[in-house]
Amino acid sequence: MLWQWWLNWGKSLYTEIDCDMDWLEKQFHEQPVTIIFDGLDDFLYNHPSFSFTDIANMLRTIRQRYADNPRLTLVISIRNSVHGLERLVNNPRDIYEILRLSIIQAKEVFPSCRSWIDTIQDRNLLDMILTPLILSTYQPDPNQSADESSRYHAPDY
Repeated sequence: MLWQWWLNWGKSLYTEIDCDMDWLEKQFHEQPVTIIFDGLDDFLYNHPSFSFTDIANMLRTIRQRYADNPRLTLVISIRNSVHGLERLVNNPRDIYEILRLSIIQAKEVFPSCRSWIDTIQDRNLLDMILTPLILSTYQPDPNQSADESSRYHAPDY
């Protein structure tokens, strides 16, 4: 079902592409393929008809169905606070944690935060802010004029 949805979506974006389920299955069995499930926890929150168990079963089915392809990689992005995330992998050593940005990294990647990031004293708040998703909210678009960019200012905390 997921693959058919993906094929339909791809065809809606690239109408000239001629691919069907047979083509996709062949790719998954024979070619290097990386499938990225980004924001799985957000997906579950926004789609309550799917359960964590549904996702774990789907991933298990994918691994079994395409076990003949050693170049098939599944990448799952999910918050480490989600209970039971180890059920999504075959081996707990396959779980990697991506650390938050340091203040130095944040200032380098998101220069607009330089004027206010050092003023945040609450460590819990700082931990929440030191993510690209949050910091990018306060980063002006480089394609905007200076007048448009001036609306980006320090958050009110």
